[in-house]
Amino acid sequence: MSVSYFVRYDIDAADLGAFLRRYREEAMNAAFASPARAEAREDFKRFMTYEGTVTHQAMKSEEVWP
Repeated sequence: MSVSYFVRYDIDAADLGAFLRRYREEAMNAAFASPARAEAREDFKRFMTYEGTVTHQAMKSEEVWP
């Protein structure tokens, strides 16, 4: 099974191409498994309460045709 994460950025960037290259070339799986991410997730538990919507969507991907 593969899982995809949908991330939406509503942003303006001075150099959108550079932003996209940087984002796409990061080692995402390594980042997800990193000690820094584990620390950030623990820190998130200590955030003060807030109102609003934060959306994370995980999706299973399936190859329909090669």
